[in-house]
Amino acid sequence: MEIRTTTVDDIDPVLDVHRRAFASEDEAELTRILLEDEKAAPRISLLAEEDGTVLGHILLTSTSLERSVHTVSMMIAPLGVVPERQGEGIGSALTLAAIEQARQAGIDLLFLAGSPGYYPRFGFRTRAEDLGFAPPAPMPPDHADAWMVMELVPGAIERASGRVIPADELTNPKYWTE
Repeated sequence: MEIRTTTVDDIDPVLDVHRRAFASEDEAELTRILLEDEKAAPRISLLAEEDGTVLGHILLTSTSLERSVHTVSMMIAPLGVVPERQGEGIGSALTLAAIEQARQAGIDLLFLAGSPGYYPRFGFRTRAEDLGFAPPAPMPPDHADAWMVMELVPGAIERASGRVIPADELTNPKYWTE
């Protein structure tokens, strides 16, 4: 399996991964919009492929913090792996590669809304709002553990705070209520 940066020629197979991984059009449409939205730049967009077949994709997009203008941050959304290859470590490999690229790019903090049973293994801390980082849109109280932050630069969590401001599409309530 190879992990590489996406190109414009990868858009159709990348969108197909998200359609299949999530059994809906929502994440594929989110991905398409974020790949076109200038406010989402700079981005980290990686895919996993094997023998020319795209197996998974992860997208990180630029964010800012309402009260921390000198903090550089990004949000992971979405991460998808084709259903027949889930559970084989493809999502983990994509996540680790994306974290490393973000670290090399000088990113201070990474944010995501995701499974609290999955992402802490990479260093994400649950309940990011309790650490001073409000999500882009209201989340149901029973999903507070799903809003997470990862510190890539030591001390960044203590130096920063505020509402996370992503690309406009990521403020759509439909991504925050499920």
